Amino acid sequence: MPKAYSEDLRRRVVADTDKGLSIRAVADKYSVSPSFVSKITCLWKQEGSVSPRRIGGYRRHALEAHTAEVRGKLLEDKGITLAQLRDWIEEVLGVRVHVSSVDRFIRSLGYSYKKNTAGQRTRTC
Repeated sequence: MPKAYSEDLRRRVVADTDKGLSIRAVADKYSVSPSFVSKITCLWKQEGSVSPRRIGGYRRHALEAHTAEVRGKLLEDKGITLAQLRDWIEEVLGVRVHVSSVDRFIRSLGYSYKKNTAGQRTRTC
């Protein structure tokens, strides 16, 4: 897991940049990347703080707020395909998601997607 640079180093970088040193000179002085110096300088100018932001974390699924509606649609229309469900979600709920996102979401609800048996050939032998 990546670790943020110390706040002391961040303050020294901002102080040297404010003194007029170039971004590359500050980066070479502290053995950090020029992009780090640039980002810290912008953060200081915009927010007045150099404290590190949170790294990573849990991101909720886009459909999590609409669990009841999606579950109701799955119970109502048992033969719905993933593409049809995705289109319904976009039309009715106003949320644009990819088919693979719909698949992951319905699997998290405990449903599994089976191919439609109507698409299979019927055997005469």
